[in-house]
Amino acid sequence: MRLSKRIKRDVEKHAIGSIYRLNAKTADCYAFNLCYNASGKLDFEGGWDWSDDLIDKEAQYLFLLHSREFKRIR
Repeated sequence: MRLSKRIKRDVEKHAIGSIYRLNAKTADCYAFNLCYNASGKLDFEGGWDWSDDLIDKEAQYLFLLHSREFKRIR
């Protein structure tokens, strides 16, 4: 699995624009993993987090909210 342009676009749209972002106002990143959905299509799952002390220790990628860049962490 690789981080495609579509997944990057979808992650950014969700991490920046989701109403659920309001529950994590101080978060500075979105930590996520790649997976396949029920249709067999590449997808992602994750949540808002703090880059200096990650809660999701199993995340593969970070999307940094302020700089809008992706980082592979595992």
